Amino acid sequence: MFDVEIRRARRNEAREAFELLQLAVAGGAAPVAAGRAAANDAVLEATCDLSRVHLVTLDAMPAGMVMSGEAAASNGDARGWRIEALAVHPEYHGLGLGRRLMRVVETLALAHEVEEISLELAAAAQARPFFAGQGFRSTPASRQELLRLAKPLVRWTAAAA
Repeated sequence: MFDVEIRRARRNEAREAFELLQLAVAGGAAPVAAGRAAANDAVLEATCDLSRVHLVTLDAMPAGMVMSGEAAASNGDARGWRIEALAVHPEYHGLGLGRRLMRVVETLALAHEVEEISLELAAAAQARPFFAGQGFRSTPASRQELLRLAKPLVRWTAAAA
């Protein structure tokens, strides 16, 4: 099997992170914000803010990425966490890498004490079933061509358990 590692992207991995992002956009599996980014070297640094990117590697080779960070929650009153992009190279689909990246996102969001994770997808995006399986639901802000998905976060405490 593979040696799997998930970690914050390093400065010298911007190209790999951006190529994974391009794959997701081309396949319709990227959140809309990522799809809006021009896919060229001039926007590489701005598009792949490496301080917000985590890579999953298989045998030290980048196989997937997630870019996320703080944002407003869908109700506008609370803090949230937004997924800007999530991509797994097609060669590695079905290995659970996307689910592992989602656990990283949830861990980061909970550490920042936010109440919700959100993202936007084109209504016909291939990734829609994946995010539904991760607990994301359509919000009232969704439109026919654009889905806004959100997942409330629950912080477990000893009293709640």
